[in-house]
Amino acid sequence: MSELPAQLSEALRGWGDNPVAIELFSSGETVPVGASELRRRVREMIAALSREGVRRDDIVALFLENSIDYVTLILALLEMRAVPLFAKLEYRRTELSTLFRDLDPDAVIIESSYLHVIEPHLSGQGVIIREVASAGKSTLRPVVPVERHHAEAGFADLATSINCTYRGDGELLGSIATEAQYRLGAKVLQDGLQGCRGESMLFPLPLSHIFSLVGCLFVPLFQGMTGILARTVHPRLIFGALETLHVEHVTAVPEIYRLLLRSGKDTQRFPALRTFVSGGSVLHAREYDELTEAFSLEVLHGYGLTEFTPVSRNSRGDARRGTIGPVCEGVDVRIDNPDSTGSGEILLRSDALCAGYYNRPQVTRRAFRDGWFHTGDRGRFRETHLVFEGEIKETRKVNGVMVDLQEVRRAVLAASTAEDATVFLEGNAITALLKIPESVDIDKEEKRLRHVLVHQIAPYKVPRRIARID
Repeated sequence: MSELPAQLSEALRGWGDNPVAIELFSSGETVPVGASELRRRVREMIAALSREGVRRDDIVALFLENSIDYVTLILALLEMRAVPLFAKLEYRRTELSTLFRDLDPDAVIIESSYLHVIEPHLSGQGVIIREVASAGKSTLRPVVPVERHHAEAGFADLATSINCTYRGDGELLGSIATEAQYRLGAKVLQDGLQGCRGESMLFPLPLSHIFSLVGCLFVPLFQGMTGILARTVHPRLIFGALETLHVEHVTAVPEIYRLLLRSGKDTQRFPALRTFVSGGSVLHAREYDELTEAFSLEVLHGYGLTEFTPVSRNSRGDARRGTIGPVCEGVDVRIDNPDSTGSGEILLRSDALCAGYYNRPQVTRRAFRDGWFHTGDRGRFRETHLVFEGEIKETRKVNGVMVDLQEVRRAVLAASTAEDATVFLEGNAITALLKIPESVDIDKEEKRLRHVLVHQIAPYKVPRRIARID
């Protein structure tokens, strides 16, 4: 029996006067919502979704921008015991083809601007679009009623959500997140953060990421903290919000913190700031030092995966530069086949791990072996703290977002005249080196290839540099 919706409802009933959420728009405008208003919106959302045919156990794909509507929808679906499938607005033909083939949602709820992208992939799903009239004002409009209900009865007893991820095999996967994953993840993150009722957390991360869902949605909700959904990463607007809203905590990826550092603004004017929570990609020791010095706060960097987050995290009062922190309560970690330095693949074991990959039993069996989950990541222990050393699997992070190199390589080969291609991360972007005849004009090929790829894969996966292999 699920306890998560009841816990969330109880948290809102005892909330108090501070807002539950504040939406920070790219214009700088802020729109708050209180607990009673959010509870009313959730009740209305449940009624609206029920009228359109959404039922218990249905898989509902969400292609949405961060908004209070998005929070409302998540809470409504959880209470209905439908299963949200968290997808990304950046997905294009390659990702969408796999998503609708393997994850096969019963319904989709999408931004109106995205309908033309997703429409060719729809085949019997119910469709509800979100239309935005102005900041803070939007409506949900049904386009196609939900009539197919293909998930097995009782699926929601296993799955709280399905979260998109990769393992370097070239295809999108749906990780089945359990209630235990969310509850334990929120607990151990709070143990490290030590957030207090009445404080606030600003985050510019999409709620489609497990890191955001656990750390930026559930942690603040359970602790009575205001979540500030930043629809912008512009340093001027972020700094303005930190100052005027007296923000205590920020949760983001290292790339966003680097942007704030590069802004050159006076970073000492935020006396309320206590922590920068960091995850999603590597934070170097030098950057840790620069952030702590510039902002006079604690940087809490950690490590997790879509299959479970967090695995490890630094805690207030015990943060160590260059590490991803001690292993969290409820998680066992061992280093597989360590070399002479103690470095090897990070393996996990926990009762709260994901329940496998939806409709992909072979991939599930390869990932979960002998009671351990094989992360495909390399690391080692430095005393009690874990150190992340990079991916073994064929994935890399661009702005904290996972990119499957094999997926990109296949897309490049399908769209080009190349006999072969090598795809890798260079800096914070993807590079593709093509094996093509000397007679082919590489400049023209690059231009043509980019034009094709922007319709085939998410924009952040399109190679920034395309060159000929010497």
